[in-house]
Amino acid sequence: MLNQTVLSKLFLFYKDDAEVLQMIEESMGVFSDYHKAVFSLEMYKKIHEGAAAQTPQYKETVMSMDKTRTVYHNSLLSNVSMLNNMAKVAGLPPVYDGIVSQERPYRRQVANAVFAFMEDIINNRS
Repeated sequence: MLNQTVLSKLFLFYKDDAEVLQMIEESMGVFSDYHKAVFSLEMYKKIHEGAAAQTPQYKETVMSMDKTRTVYHNSLLSNVSMLNNMAKVAGLPPVYDGIVSQERPYRRQVANAVFAFMEDIINNRS
């Protein structure tokens, strides 16, 4: 999971730099973009499973949605890496203390950590 304590300290470290705070906010916005792409793809496949899943239109749509998901996944990895670098500059431990890589299984592990972070934020909202 992403370390919320480190993120909070990161926000404090850069509190006087609006440009950096905006970069952090936008990078975390990619988390929800990726989540939406995964959710949309998986729901589309569930809704259209069966005979409809054999049509060329279904296959084309799934390929397109999967390509979009992959783009967001790659962006998510870049943004987690950027957050880790920003934490390092601030003298903090990494936001994500795992391997950030395009390789499997690491790319899925980073995505799962981001999903767990998002779920925790939602479950503990005020």
